[in-house]
Amino acid sequence: MTFRLNGPGSRLVWALVIQVDDMGSTAYRTLMPMKIKRVWSIGVFLPSVALLLSAVCAAQRVPPVGAGPAVSYRPLDQLTTILESRYGVAVTYEDPILLWRGDMEAWGQDASRPGTFFPARGTVVVPDELTPQRTPKLTAAALEKALDSLHSLNPDGPHFRLLETRYGFHIVPDTVRDESGRRVSASSILDVSVTVPEAVRMPGEHVVALCRAVGAASGINLDLNGRYTDQYYAFNGFVPRNNMDILGTDEEKRRSSFAWGATAVPARDALISLLGKSATTLSWSLLCSPSVRPEGRTCVLNLAPMVVDVSGPGEMPVFKLLTYDHCVKCPPLPPPPPPRRQQQ
Repeated sequence: MTFRLNGPGSRLVWALVIQVDDMGSTAYRTLMPMKIKRVWSIGVFLPSVALLLSAVCAAQRVPPVGAGPAVSYRPLDQLTTILESRYGVAVTYEDPILLWRGDMEAWGQDASRPGTFFPARGTVVVPDELTPQRTPKLTAAALEKALDSLHSLNPDGPHFRLLETRYGFHIVPDTVRDESGRRVSASSILDVSVTVPEAVRMPGEHVVALCRAVGAASGINLDLNGRYTDQYYAFNGFVPRNNMDILGTDEEKRRSSFAWGATAVPARDALISLLGKSATTLSWSLLCSPSVRPEGRTCVLNLAPMVVDVSGPGEMPVFKLLTYDHCVKCPPLPPPPPPRRQQQ
């Protein structure tokens, strides 16, 4: 599905329509800072409402192309989304683990409730020169300049650094403030060294195994939000049906499975190694829920195809999901199901 941005509410419409187009995956990167739990009692209901309201605010974080400064809970995450849409190059984002209360905002006063805290808002501006017309190729130098600009706009917030790999560009934490407010070195939980035993699994199962290894090594739970990973990955050009783990036959599962593992390597390197065989460029956004309590800190790895602008110079933006860009013979995906809230 393609769609156009138009009118004062275009930012919100974009995020919502992406949800239909991407069958939930990319929209979750855009809308949801964390997963929303199934609501069973009033005790869980309030933090869930807080997360939902936060998601609605986050839905407005993607400004129309060419817009001026905007407020965002994650300025760098928003920037990567915009640059991916302009250049069709993977620009991934990884949250730091926030420690200082001044880097957090809160819904309510009860610090024991899950989802009480979220990153403090900052300012995002896309440099005027970062368009294909003025900068035909996205380079590390151009991204470094954009990082410096955002750091100057948000001097008190977390600072980031740029990594470049064969997979693309990666915006990762560099410094944060510790519990006392002093700026210290920071890292992503994807920097931890992991070992994932080699086994024959489907692509999504490989990513889940990697997430579990990261959680064990870092002490911070990491969930995967990558609905339809198996379909987008399309191992050997085979696109399995939805809910393959439940509905798939043994033969279908065999066709979608392959051996993979990792031994004592940084989790990010392991993820790049795994995704290097995918028929679709799958970009990620690692979002972490901050908390003043260590046990309240959790992260989610949002894994989805890029959404790119396919319009011509001077035309209204037209966005399209970029799938099977590494596979010329892959069949199209089946029609997406009605959008629904992901539950756990």
